[in-house]
Amino acid sequence: MVPPHSTIAAIGVILSPSEIVIGEIKAEKIQVDFGAQVEGCLTAKGEDKS
Repeated sequence: MVPPHSTIAAIGVILSPSEIVIGEIKAEKIQVDFGAQVEGCLTAKGEDKS
């Protein structure tokens, strides 16, 4: 479990079914598995494809 009201910044984040997040996640890729509980803001910025 992530501490309440936290900010996670990473390249890739996977939230497992038992994960509880209260806060903000910023990453290039975010995967939220069924059952994960998220209360907050998810921001994903993938790579530009040209």
